[in-house]
Amino acid sequence: MFSPLIDIRLDSLLGLALDQFLAGFAVSLADGELVHANSAARAMAEAGWPIQIADGRLRAQSAEHSALLLRGIFEAAQAASLARDKPFERELPLSAMPHHGSLAIAMIAPLDAALDGRALVAIHIATFPSLNDCELPVVTKCFGLTKAEARTLDHLAKGLSVAAAATALSLSVNTVKTHLQNIFAKTGTARQKDLMKLVDDLRSPLAHI
Repeated sequence: MFSPLIDIRLDSLLGLALDQFLAGFAVSLADGELVHANSAARAMAEAGWPIQIADGRLRAQSAEHSALLLRGIFEAAQAASLARDKPFERELPLSAMPHHGSLAIAMIAPLDAALDGRALVAIHIATFPSLNDCELPVVTKCFGLTKAEARTLDHLAKGLSVAAAATALSLSVNTVKTHLQNIFAKTGTARQKDLMKLVDDLRSPLAHI
């Protein structure tokens, strides 16, 4: 059963807006108690992957990953009340093994808001399946990627390392690195993490209303 906090503690209009996202999004207190989970996050929990909700709190696929998740949430809540030179962010795996070919991570950051004086934490639950035949041309057209660059991006989006992508594509590591640098330049990113976030955002736009 979902905690009633999920439904009543976030402004209803904001809650409705968050429900339009296909990516999972949740807001919690420092101890992991859920304040809100959008429809995508609730669907993930009901399916049992990559998150679960037990006693009104987020859980991952194992006790080890759940402990990492709750620790990240707690540290984000602490960071909300501290002055930091750099924004606090945590990116944690939610399971040790791919699920039907997909990987999942939680991106955790403090919110500039509080509930009854208690810090709030945002948790974005992102899954990373391979780009399918319909999605890849969209990314390619958006950024003018060549076919070779698009194939490289496809393999990296599956969670492969540069070396593994080179093996899968029968290319040298240096060639894949060159493709990756070209992709960075065209997409305005500088790191694979930022590139994967950009790709995930393109794959998970607002649901059609």
